[in-house]
Amino acid sequence: MKIDQIVVGFVRETERSGANGTMAEGSVTLIDDGKEKILVDVGSPDNWTEIEDGLRKRGLAVGDIDTVVITHGHLDHCANLGRFGNARIYMDNDVRSPDRVYSSTEKEISLTARISIRKFRGHTDNDLAVIVRDEEMGTVVVAGDLFEHENDENDWRANSRYPDDHQRSRDEILEMTEIVVPGHGAMFRVKKSK
Repeated sequence: MKIDQIVVGFVRETERSGANGTMAEGSVTLIDDGKEKILVDVGSPDNWTEIEDGLRKRGLAVGDIDTVVITHGHLDHCANLGRFGNARIYMDNDVRSPDRVYSSTEKEISLTARISIRKFRGHTDNDLAVIVRDEEMGTVVVAGDLFEHENDENDWRANSRYPDDHQRSRDEILEMTEIVVPGHGAMFRVKKSK
């Protein structure tokens, strides 16, 4: 099993054209279990070349991706979705198969014996997280913006649509996982209290 961040996302305040704002790139994560190639989030309009180059460096092309999971519908996480028309796509409550048939998702969907998608709520109405049960790494959750970055305690609430639900989702993820892949930073190991 390989879990690899093709793009390590970031968020930073900036001043452009005399206006204050935020620059953000969402993390893009490749999960390869030897059979299924899953891409979690597909980046912003500004980083398509980085994603394409990242896939190429791993011996892959866009057409090799079997499944795309969009953690939530913000542009820095889903803007390149149209480039993956041959993949099965999970976003919000929707599933689109490669033959263009649409259906609805359940609360938890098994992609493989060790990889599932789970619905949460907090950052948006319907956040999706990918749960990977790996023998070497333990449980890894690709969480999107349910976690902004490793030390985000002072940051995530400002971008949360439902802070109370968001906190419950974060607590549940921290309880089940050893490693979190956040929406805007490098993957990190969860510090468990003894």
